[in-house]
Amino acid sequence: MIYITGDIHGQEERISEISAFCRENNTTRDDILIVLGDVGVNYWLDSRDDAVKEMLSEIPITFVCIRGNHEARPESVGTYKEVSMFGGVVYREEKYPSVIFLRDGGEYTIGGKTFLAIGGAYSVDKDYRLAFGYKWFPDEQLSEEERHEILEAVRGHSYDYIITHTCPFEFQPTDLFLSSIDQSTVDKTTELYLGCIERSVSYKKLYFGHFHANRNCGRYEMLFDKIKLIG
Repeated sequence: MIYITGDIHGQEERISEISAFCRENNTTRDDILIVLGDVGVNYWLDSRDDAVKEMLSEIPITFVCIRGNHEARPESVGTYKEVSMFGGVVYREEKYPSVIFLRDGGEYTIGGKTFLAIGGAYSVDKDYRLAFGYKWFPDEQLSEEERHEILEAVRGHSYDYIITHTCPFEFQPTDLFLSSIDQSTVDKTTELYLGCIERSVSYKKLYFGHFHANRNCGRYEMLFDKIKLIG
């Protein structure tokens, strides 16, 4: 089975909920749980991340993740290796083989379904994070070169699912925007780019996280703490 959910942020409550779900559904390592970014395992870059990875590794399921904006790129952490899986290249640590990260722009076949994965987003709370000593990652968004390369590689392709952290500009849940944030100061590069991707490929459904709410709009769906079966 392939399941999908939104941001975890390394929170014990969310991990406990996922563990309970897996017990109720008798999952095994052959089952997949796609996490739509901000997993919370590459945030602190110290033993606190290991503690979260240990908790996830105890759950009988395989986590297949895209990166969010509040976490380091797996390729920059130093403990991940590139491994061939799902018809593409993924990032995996030998110590935690059931926690896997997909590559930005990666095309994959999982459980007979085709996926395009693109992570990252702009942190609207960047200034707060910098002021109070929380983590902020300068490469949270794709570079212009990366955006161009991915778009040219996937243009005209067809997928069952697109999985992203944030969403195309046209799909933004504006009613969920924080009232304390002046939207004119928010960098929408990733959302505008995902809109370009969305118009350049064919797909059945797009899933995204980032906004901490659950909402099904038919062809696209926003997920946070809901866990649902794909297909």
